[in-house]
Amino acid sequence: GLGDVYKRQGDSSLDTVDHFAEATLSYSGSKGKVSAGAGFGQVSGGNQAAAGRAETQRLNAYIGASHQLSNRLVIDGELSHDFREVDQEGGATFTDEVTSLEVTAQWVVAPDFWMGPSVRYAVSDSDSLGETDSVAYTMAFGYVPPSLASLALSGDLGIELVDNDTTGVDSTGFTGSLNVDYSLGERFTVGGGASYRTVPESVGYGFGGGVGGDQTFSGVLRISYKLGDTWNLRSAARVTSSASEVSVGESTDRTALSLALAKDFEKGSGEVGTILRDTNYEVEGAGAVPRESDTALTGYVRYYRPFLSNSARFSSSFQWTENSGGSAWERFQISAGASFRF
Repeated sequence: GLGDVYKRQGDSSLDTVDHFAEATLSYSGSKGKVSAGAGFGQVSGGNQAAAGRAETQRLNAYIGASHQLSNRLVIDGELSHDFREVDQEGGATFTDEVTSLEVTAQWVVAPDFWMGPSVRYAVSDSDSLGETDSVAYTMAFGYVPPSLASLALSGDLGIELVDNDTTGVDSTGFTGSLNVDYSLGERFTVGGGASYRTVPESVGYGFGGGVGGDQTFSGVLRISYKLGDTWNLRSAARVTSSASEVSVGESTDRTALSLALAKDFEKGSGEVGTILRDTNYEVEGAGAVPRESDTALTGYVRYYRPFLSNSARFSSSFQWTENSGGSAWERFQISAGASFRF
């Protein structure tokens, strides 16, 4: 699919057109599956870490395969590449790219539970973290309940070894993730997850610093409730602690709370919501200057409508954001666009 979104920012010099495109291909056989995909996106808007407006370009591609060796053993593998460039308004440009390969052996212990070893190798090049190579050895698992009103679990736990080629410093630490989904009937759903990974201690700065390295953390809690056949109420809370994408030697601790009310129409859907984002900064190194935290409040209205026999979709939105704290700015944005699938 592909599409464009026109954004009007309240100042003609800030008007932009966001672009995105993606393509996927998959083939399934009696004992396996192969899939591949690629995507591109160019998005502009307010960025707290950049203390103003920033334009982000992203390119990603992947190829994955799974093969059933026996009734109880399945081998999964995926090779992926992700590139991101953040261009600050009136400032520097930061880039990072990651190439990773992950292979997992899934041993079916019971009809609804599997577990097995997983190996992940990644090579990254980042303006904020430098050039790194990492290898993670974990034990992965998954539980898929047979009933709708039940608990679904998946995750992994292990150790990660990181070699920073820029500084020559090695880091070792734990890595892991946990994802949980719980459905109580057809109306109420709760889901969430948490993950942490080891990052180089000498360049990036994270939480939980200890012997061998620091960890970068992310977590989310989602709640959804169907008010009726066409109304849905959704809320979410997200927290992250990681190296800044636009500064060297700086970490960011982010918290975001969101609430949205959505309605399905006979053709199309609409949504109204609000998002509160809070970002705290920690700077290390000689001569580091403390940076004041930022708080941003966003309100939005969105509308979607399919056309051309559901092979295309029209989208429009109005969004207003006010940021206070380390940098004070206000943005309103009107966007309209269309996407196509073929």
